[in-house]
Amino acid sequence: EIASRVQGGVLADGINSFISALFGSPPNTTFSQNNGLIALTKCASRSAGFSCAFWLILFGVVAPIGAAFASIPICVVGGVVLLAWGSVFVSGLSLCTRDFSRRNQYILTVACSIGLAVAMEGQGISYP
Repeated sequence: EIASRVQGGVLADGINSFISALFGSPPNTTFSQNNGLIALTKCASRSAGFSCAFWLILFGVVAPIGAAFASIPICVVGGVVLLAWGSVFVSGLSLCTRDFSRRNQYILTVACSIGLAVAMEGQGISYP
């Protein structure tokens, strides 16, 4: 079953890139991190995606809620996003292995997130 889904995803990606090339746009790709999210949350329901989209649109349209989110410092947002996407990356990576415990996933998540943070914002650890 998973092989047919991967095959369908690759086919859709190829058709999408072909159509975009016909219109003069550069090739594009699908969002593969969704595989990691599904492995992490064990939820692949379309209704969950539509519910999430509804709440995100509502948060963006209702000004007080948007202002509350906009008031969060960018360093906090960056740290949360970095750890979240590190977790999604490791969760997707765990699909390729068999014996990958939750402890090992967490250790690899923190290590990848710290490594990516240093690569992105190297001046934060530079010596004066």
